[in-house]
Amino acid sequence: MIQDSNEDMFDSIFIEEYPPIGNNYGGNYINNEFIGRLIENLFRKEKVEQLKNLRVKRWKEFEEKIEKLKRDFTHLEHRDICLDCSIFNDSDNIKFLEDYINDYKKNHFRYKYELKNNREEKWE
Repeated sequence: MIQDSNEDMFDSIFIEEYPPIGNNYGGNYINNEFIGRLIENLFRKEKVEQLKNLRVKRWKEFEEKIEKLKRDFTHLEHRDICLDCSIFNDSDNIKFLEDYINDYKKNHFRYKYELKNNREEKWE
C-alpha cells in the first residue's frame, strides 16, 4: 500500500506564529480611518459613497493604492507620499484637486493632514 504524504496533514496541529491583530490595529480599520479622516473630508462623504457604489472596480483600485502607501510608510523618515486621486475627477466636476485642498485647509478638523498637490500631475 502506498501512503499519501499529505494523509496525516489534517491530523496535525497548526500553530499561528503571528496571528492577525485585528480590532483597532487591523489593516482594514486603518484604511477606513484614513478614508474617513482625509478622503471623505477632502471630497465629501456623499461623493465617496457614490464612487464606492457606481465605480466599484475603480474604487477597489483606489483602496489598493492606499494600502500600498500604508505599507511603504515609515514614521522614521519624513517624506511626502503621493496618492492618485483621479477617481474624483469626472466630467461633472468643475473643481480641481487644488480647489479641494484649499477648501480642506479652511476647515477645522480634529485630525488634519498637510496636503499639497503635485504640480505636474493635477490629481496627485
